[in-house]
Amino acid sequence: MKEADEKTKLLSGVSNSAGQEKQFLSDKENVKRWRSIHIMYLTMFLSSLGFSMVMPSVWPYLTKIDENATKNFLGFVVASFSLGQLVSSPICGVWGNLRGAREPVAFSLILSIGSNCLYAFLMAIKSHNATYMLIARLLLGFSAGNTAVARSYVSTATSLQERTGAMAAISGFQAVGFIFGPVFQAAFVPIGENGVSSGPLHLNMYTVPAFVNAIMTAVNLLLIILAFKEYDIPDIITDPAKPNVDHNVNELDDIGSLSKANNGTINGNYNQLPPYEDLESSQHGAIVNESISISVDIFMVFIINIIYFVVLFVFSIYETIGTPMTMDMYAWSRPKAVLYNGIIGAVSAFISVTVFALVKPVSKRFGDRLVMLAGIIFLIIGIFVMLPWGPGYMPRPYYALNVSDYNDTIVPGTLGCSWAYSWCDTLKVLPLWQYGLAIFIISFGYPTCQVLSFIIYSKMLGPKPQGLYMGILTAAGSLARTLGPIFVSQIYSSKGNRAAFSVLLGMEVAMLALYLACYKRFIPYQERLKKKKEKASSPLNSPHHNI
Repeated sequence: MKEADEKTKLLSGVSNSAGQEKQFLSDKENVKRWRSIHIMYLTMFLSSLGFSMVMPSVWPYLTKIDENATKNFLGFVVASFSLGQLVSSPICGVWGNLRGAREPVAFSLILSIGSNCLYAFLMAIKSHNATYMLIARLLLGFSAGNTAVARSYVSTATSLQERTGAMAAISGFQAVGFIFGPVFQAAFVPIGENGVSSGPLHLNMYTVPAFVNAIMTAVNLLLIILAFKEYDIPDIITDPAKPNVDHNVNELDDIGSLSKANNGTINGNYNQLPPYEDLESSQHGAIVNESISISVDIFMVFIINIIYFVVLFVFSIYETIGTPMTMDMYAWSRPKAVLYNGIIGAVSAFISVTVFALVKPVSKRFGDRLVMLAGIIFLIIGIFVMLPWGPGYMPRPYYALNVSDYNDTIVPGTLGCSWAYSWCDTLKVLPLWQYGLAIFIISFGYPTCQVLSFIIYSKMLGPKPQGLYMGILTAAGSLARTLGPIFVSQIYSSKGNRAAFSVLLGMEVAMLALYLACYKRFIPYQERLKKKKEKASSPLNSPHHNI
């Protein structure tokens, strides 16, 4: 456990009747606190960017370094990242709870730099290139366990009033990283498949993104080492109906000694803080323990994890087969597929950024639960539109004239739906406009569900340390992105994209039914606590009621 002076304990978010916060924190310290939060935003963004930046080019890169690679193996390569994150997320979450955020985040960033460099040097390896690609993605997944720590830190470093916006922001940075990744990849397409080489160093459209990500991660690591400072703000619930109180900082000795030298910073061991119960401002501004507490709603925690699993499962399938599916449906070459999917990703990113900006005000107007419901409906519609109905069938590889062969030998081409897939002759093609429309609709649903899953989850957990719970939720998403690519690569190879998206549609409908069944129980911790307090203070429950 860290020493007392390594962590800053603060009281924040005490609202007066005018709705304004009174904070025992100097402006200078508040700037440092938000700087640390912003560093975690960057960490989250780069973690998701590292995953998605190379996704449009994984299949082309894999077939370039190993001509015998199959789409089935592609599923395992894509899943390896999420498998690594699945294992590391709970570990990093517990590590962060015990030692603070700096250590696990710094370690994960070092691992990320190494894995990106390994991925970039795959072309220099003489054999088993595909296996080393899988290892590189697995290690990068291990490094992505820092997302659990980042979310937990943002939750503990913000007041109740700040938390909705902060959790929406960090989830937004993660989702934007996922979506903007293909845009970054498309920007490097002009370098070409061959690029320039010097010994073991190959700079081309596949390796440069990995090098760039390694450099950005190194900058992130320096910020963690030099500029990051940990803050922990206990939550205080106040009754706006009570008169304003001038809080006397000298009355805070029951939770920690106030260091005037630190401009109102409360120093003390975190374990000396009382367990979160119902903290209110008394008439003299002191903090009163009402001895009323509630436990986390474990059943609803489980339900949120299921819903988040399905949301990430759906998105992982698009990430996995987006590029190979368009190459099969539209006979795109490898560079063209990377470029066009990057453009589609750019449009999707613009829509998602707009959604992230609107989530907070729209949720404030209509409520988190209703907006989440709208996001689920958008996902269902988007997956339905993704089903292929024609006209026309999947194009087969054309037969091309090998111009280098003076005997005019006819050789099979490589563009179009492979002859190894019998379903290409019976499956209708998905028109490009319909594919774009489906992505457009999903771009509204996915970020809405992704952000609100964490907002609702965080509010349900309350102000208690959330590192382990956030690690579990992150692991649920990682499990979805582990199983999703393996599932879709197998079913796509054997049955085609209609079968894959039909299963997804069924999962989305089942998720909607589950969400509606549990709709009334998606309420914040503080609301449950308030109801219990009102019940406890009811005259019917008074010990003198029957006297």
